[in-house]
Amino acid sequence: MSSPWTERELATLRELATTFVPGDDGDHRARLVADALDRAVDPSQVGQLRLVLRAMESRVANAALGGGATPFSAMDPAAREAYLLGWGASRLAQRRTAFASLRKLLTFLAYADPGVVGAPNPRHAAIGYQPEWPPVTPTPTPIVPTALPFAVGGPDEAMILDVPAGAPLLAITRTATDTQDEPFALSHDLFRGDRTRIVVRTPGHGGLTRTSRGRGQVIELRAQAAP
Repeated sequence: MSSPWTERELATLRELATTFVPGDDGDHRARLVADALDRAVDPSQVGQLRLVLRAMESRVANAALGGGATPFSAMDPAAREAYLLGWGASRLAQRRTAFASLRKLLTFLAYADPGVVGAPNPRHAAIGYQPEWPPVTPTPTPIVPTALPFAVGGPDEAMILDVPAGAPLLAITRTATDTQDEPFALSHDLFRGDRTRIVVRTPGHGGLTRTSRGRGQVIELRAQAAP
C-alpha cells in the first residue's frame, strides 16, 4: 500500500492536467487521477510516477536536465507546454515514456469522467457528446446464471481436437444477422473444455469504475461430462 499523495504531488498533477487539457477543474482531475492510479496500477509503478512529479518540482533536477531552475508548478502556461514538449522529444527514453504516459492518462480522464447527475462533464457538451444516463431503479437487477451447453464428440471431432472419443466439448451455436435482422450465417462450434476461456470485461459507468481493478475478470471454463 503506497503512502497518501501529498498536496504538492496533487498540485503538480493539477498543473499537468490543465496543461494537457485546459479547464478550471484541475483539482478534481488530479484527485481522480490519483484515485485511479491507486486502485488500478501496481504500487511500484505509482511510486515511480510520484518520483517523476517530485523531479518536475526540483530546481536542481530541472537545471540538470536543461529545463531551467524553475519548478513546473511555478511556470506560466507557455513555459509548461514547452517544458512538456521537451520531455516528449528528449533523448532520454525514460523522459519520453513519462511524457507519453502522463499525456494519455490525463487526456483520457479529462473526457472519460462522466461528472455527476446535475453537473456533467462540461467537455462532453463542448464536443457534442451526450452520455447515456439510464434510470436507476430501487430494485437491483437479478443475476441469472447462464448454463453453457456441452456436447459429446464423435470419432471425427475426437481426431480433429485430439481428445478421446466421447470426451465432453463446449458447444456454441451462433447466428449472424444483417442490418435488417435477417440471418445469413449459422455456425455450430465445438471447443475443448481444457483449452477454452471466456473473458468478461466489466467497465464502469462512463468508462470509469471505482470497484473493478485491471482490465476485466477472466473465467476459466472446464467442460464436464453430464452426471
